[in-house]
Amino acid sequence: MLMAMEGQSHFLPCGVPYWGFEALNNGGSATVSYDYHIGVDYHKSYSHLVVQDGGGRTLRSGRVKNDRHSIAAFLDRYKDNSHAVVEATRNWMVIYDWLDDIC
Repeated sequence: MLMAMEGQSHFLPCGVPYWGFEALNNGGSATVSYDYHIGVDYHKSYSHLVVQDGGGRTLRSGRVKNDRHSIAAFLDRYKDNSHAVVEATRNWMVIYDWLDDIC
């Protein structure tokens, strides 16, 4: 799963080849296509996750208990060649670490 956080200069890939911002910084371009787009609305005891395919069709959506096991089980079949967008919130590091561990 590829996760992007605004302001970071690198990504930790899972399912896609590594690429950085070097080409972009030198006026080039970089494109990565994903099979799955994952959105996370993070709350105190649960998160609402939405998984969409490359065409924007919702494949799965639901409320998931905030623990590694529950989130991993929900996303298991979608973790290859995917990326996640996490709500900007005070505790974003927790969900970021869980998503990073899942892949």
